[in-house]
Amino acid sequence: MISASAKIDWTNKLSNRLIRWRWTLAFIGIVSGILAFPIASRLDFDRRVESLFPADDPDLLAYHQLQDIFGGKSVILLVYHDPELWTREGIDRNRQITRSVKKLVGVADVLSVSRLSDAMDRLRPSFGETEIPNLFRKDDAIASGFAELFTSYTHSRDRERAAIVVLLNQNATAETLDLLKAIRDKLQTGRFGFQVTTEDSLTESDQTAETPPLDAVLVGESIMISDALDLIKRDGKTLAGWTVLLLSAVLLMTLGDLRLVILAGLSIVWSVKMTQAMLVVFGWQLSIASAVLTALVTVITVTSVLHLGVPYRRLVRRGVTRSSSAKKVMSSVATPILWTGLTDAAGFLALVGSSLAPIAQFGCMVAIAVMMTLFALCIFSGVCLAQAIPGVGGIWPSVAGLFMVKSTRRTLLQRVVRRGAMRLVVGAMHRPVVVIGLLLLIVGLAVLGVPRLESERSFLNNFRADSQISESYQTVERHFGGAGAWDVMLRAPLHLTDGYLQSVRELEERLRLLEVDNARLTKVLSIADAEWVVRKSRFAAFLPVEPRLSFMSIALPGFFKALLSQPVDGHRYLRVMLRSRENLEPSQKDQLIREVRRLVMEYEEAGGGKDHEDLGQAGKVAGYYLLLNRLIDQVLRDQWRCLAGSIAMVGLLMWFFFRSFTLAMISLLPNVLPMVVVLALCGLSGERLNMGAAMIAAVSIGISIDGSVHLLFQYQRYRMVGRKVVPAIQIAAGRIGFPIILATLALVIGFGVLSQSEFVPTATFGFLIAVTLILGTVANLTILPTFLRLVEKD
Repeated sequence: MISASAKIDWTNKLSNRLIRWRWTLAFIGIVSGILAFPIASRLDFDRRVESLFPADDPDLLAYHQLQDIFGGKSVILLVYHDPELWTREGIDRNRQITRSVKKLVGVADVLSVSRLSDAMDRLRPSFGETEIPNLFRKDDAIASGFAELFTSYTHSRDRERAAIVVLLNQNATAETLDLLKAIRDKLQTGRFGFQVTTEDSLTESDQTAETPPLDAVLVGESIMISDALDLIKRDGKTLAGWTVLLLSAVLLMTLGDLRLVILAGLSIVWSVKMTQAMLVVFGWQLSIASAVLTALVTVITVTSVLHLGVPYRRLVRRGVTRSSSAKKVMSSVATPILWTGLTDAAGFLALVGSSLAPIAQFGCMVAIAVMMTLFALCIFSGVCLAQAIPGVGGIWPSVAGLFMVKSTRRTLLQRVVRRGAMRLVVGAMHRPVVVIGLLLLIVGLAVLGVPRLESERSFLNNFRADSQISESYQTVERHFGGAGAWDVMLRAPLHLTDGYLQSVRELEERLRLLEVDNARLTKVLSIADAEWVVRKSRFAAFLPVEPRLSFMSIALPGFFKALLSQPVDGHRYLRVMLRSRENLEPSQKDQLIREVRRLVMEYEEAGGGKDHEDLGQAGKVAGYYLLLNRLIDQVLRDQWRCLAGSIAMVGLLMWFFFRSFTLAMISLLPNVLPMVVVLALCGLSGERLNMGAAMIAAVSIGISIDGSVHLLFQYQRYRMVGRKVVPAIQIAAGRIGFPIILATLALVIGFGVLSQSEFVPTATFGFLIAVTLILGTVANLTILPTFLRLVEKD
């Protein structure tokens, strides 16, 4: 245990050394920050949604197997509107777009209307040149078969919208997606630059055809994840900017000292850059959960500076020298600031218990950032507080007159806030029955609301309805039936036979007829369907299966490789591509996935066809669609376990620091209850938990513990000098009420800015954190003092 005299002794030694070595420490800090800056700039986001799942997750293993066997990373649809698609001119425009997409690095292959048309021209050259492409001729069974087969896949049923199916390979990067977005933007604005081609060779000329905008959209799971990360990065910068601006304004307006703003700014920049540089050295990447890293550093730093600045300015106004004021304040506040940082780090470090690597890494990131913040305050506080900063004395008076509250008004504001905090504390302490009644009400809300919590299964619902990605999906869902792509992977014999392909077609027919709770598959497609269409040719009808498939591999090589694998251990794998609506209800998605798995299992148990009973049960359902459907469930499941670990670690630290198990337990109440209230209200209102809501449990304790540590520390100080329980609580609340309330106000505004984000989890996170901060501050000034009075005796 740490004795009171030991606390005072080590803080005095620390403050003396920080003041004595202030210039050396500042030099070390600036040099190390400069060295860390280029390293930190190499930090990037991990754009793989599969990183959010445990390595042994069955759906993830099936998805990786699909990748390994067929080589395709994911499918992206570039859809555009062209009323002349069914004409030669429309096919020519599609061909040029297809070529542009195919040339991009990271694109394995492309399937489009023009490629189907070219394949049909090779298969049916007798048609000759006509105004209508061979693919869309109604007087030929093969042409009609292929056109119908790929309806709602490469073109809409009304033949006015084309979908270029882009198969990404393992080398696809964020740059590949950006280039696809650039092509989409050019098509939307009519700046694509279609080349006039000759009818014979279709070679490009130097003339550019004038083409109106084609109303293009881009959809796919990779695009959704990319757009989500772009929005998260933008929102993270917005949150950090607003938080820094608002908290700096609080420092200026309420304390009136530019040194404190400089101290906060240096500490924030140094902490963030050092943390990011360490992450690069560790080989880590930022994830969806890491966007709030800078904001959390800002919160911890500025609240610590507020606790330093309030007594510092009070001593300076009394005529104490800056060096003596800095030494005294640093000595008295160092212990609670250090312990606040340690409890913050412990709370976030509990996230390492998550089975999800990005969540576990996020906990380590924040823990490292907290420690870097403590180091930064040690490095820069001496030179900022004790030293006269050159230039500040000359420019500050003129700057202060523009936007700073006058000294008399600042003093009045501090008195009003302090008195308000004390009145709130006194009112709560004298009404313990009311406070306990509210606690029982909160427990009742938790019992009713928390079990009703549901997670948001549709990743598309993470975007606002009027956002570009949401409107793009609505377009595809409306004209192509569905934008959710997933797959069935079947083990096939080395040499395909008519019997085996017929069994696959029977399975597909059962999948097409499947309907559960008004949800169904909108497209089912495999190589067996294409082979059946080719068979309609008089010449091909007399050929065995292999020659017919050879034609497919020559006419559509990318499509063929994506649907039928190369031999693996004496057999092959056949891929059935599925399409369903993205905006289904969670229960509909679950039932649809469950029924598809059931049909595939029944197919495998039947031997995959009577002639191939030796293939075994190898049928698997895989794809991003399944992973995204369970994404929030996975995060939420781990959060409860991590929350329990966070409470345990913070409680143990508080017990060790305050040398009282009772104080440790009551200090947890005002920090756990706000999160419970928020989640209970979400459950009672029917609000589904998205990624932002699921992160509340991990972040709320780390942010709100600050008030509890400082109040209990000040309370113990006054008890040590002989104050009774009630006066000690009142004075402690008055001392810490002003910085905590002002910091909360600025943070609520800063996080509230995020409520306007296009990315719904960010908006939800900002709103719920703002509510949690308000409730946490109120709880620290009501529940904590009330229970402190009940358990402590004079």
